[in-house]
Amino acid sequence: MNVRLLVGSAVIAAVTGTCTIAGAQTVGVPIPVTVPHPHPHQQGSNDRVWAAEHHLRGMIARLERDDRDYGGHRVAALNHLHDAHNELLAAERFARARGYGTGNTGYNGPNAPVGVNHPRRDEQQSDASIADAQRAVTRMIRRLEGDASDYGGHRVAAIAQLRAAESELLTAERYESTSPR
Repeated sequence: MNVRLLVGSAVIAAVTGTCTIAGAQTVGVPIPVTVPHPHPHQQGSNDRVWAAEHHLRGMIARLERDDRDYGGHRVAALNHLHDAHNELLAAERFARARGYGTGNTGYNGPNAPVGVNHPRRDEQQSDASIADAQRAVTRMIRRLEGDASDYGGHRVAAIAQLRAAESELLTAERYESTSPR
């Protein structure tokens, strides 16, 4: 009796297993195939470059609307920020040309001109804008310095321009606190 039970269980298990395997083979469900990214560690780097370029674009637009000049230091900082922005755009072009480009739209145009839709910023807003820009540039430098990708030297060149802008923004803040309005 035990032999019959054992043989019967084995037959049922064999038939069920065979049907399950056969059923799995006949189902037309495609198996997803993941194609590895050709440069798997590059995406984080691309994201940092794109984020820095994107933030610089907005920062430049805000600083261009400020009323105060801070003894010429705001304009000097803007020049360095424009140069850093151009280096980051060049880094994106470098990456795209080598097959590991960024998701950026490739913005290459000038910032929106100051006009009706972009009013000038008063002295208090200008002071806040300088301080905000200085802190943002310091964070941007730190993030880009932590990046291992070189982008044909454009990342390092952008960092150098950002350091120069950071220095001008700090000087502008000191100028603001020591100079009469």
